[in-house]
Amino acid sequence: MNEKELLIEEVNKLVKTRNSDDIDKAEMLLENYLKENPKDIEMWIRFCVFELQPPLCDGERGLKYIYKVLEIDPNNFEAAMLMACIDRFLASANSVIIKLSQIRTDDPEKLSMIEYAKSWSYERIEEDNYKAIHGNLDGFYKSPENYKQTEEALKKSINLYPCHVYSYKHLARIYNRCNKKASAAKLIKKAIKNVKVIYKEGEGLDGDWTCPEEYFNELVKGTHLSPSLYESLEEDLAEYSNP
Repeated sequence: MNEKELLIEEVNKLVKTRNSDDIDKAEMLLENYLKENPKDIEMWIRFCVFELQPPLCDGERGLKYIYKVLEIDPNNFEAAMLMACIDRFLASANSVIIKLSQIRTDDPEKLSMIEYAKSWSYERIEEDNYKAIHGNLDGFYKSPENYKQTEEALKKSINLYPCHVYSYKHLARIYNRCNKKASAAKLIKKAIKNVKVIYKEGEGLDGDWTCPEEYFNELVKGTHLSPSLYESLEEDLAEYSNP
């Protein structure tokens, strides 16, 4: 193994102990490596993923590492997607839509993920706009015009790459709320078929705490799920299938 592979292996060994001192050591190992290799985009991305995992869950610090990547490569897909994941809790919806729209790729799966991530921001913007006028979200789902951009982004995501899970789940949730239960149930059935891996309880990212692909598989694509999250899809199907 090369230096980088050995580092990643050591970081994961330390994290798996669940000991706070060991996690601090793992963090320091990554910091020291990047001080000596500040142009290593892969390791900045991995450091961001590391920071986003429990028990750290440090989105602000993760975002700082994303900016490091974007300074080197403004068209970095993984950085833009991680920024969008962090934005769901911290940042500006509009700025993330702009960044995602700037990414250039011909890969249909990546384009699908970009549209799905845009839907998170569109939903927040559309809900905020509605609340600013009406004071609450009562009646929001009575008119398709209220969630038009969110619905369009989700449909586009599915059409670009129909093999993920969460784009279907998200659109199904919207349709259920606006009383389109048959359409919602149909979408959830497709989502369930697209699940590729069901982890053992508590397993998840234990394979590699720094891997962006696995992070996206779990939290963006939804193709790799814990048993409880898979069960939630089955519960959705039961609810949406009940007239």
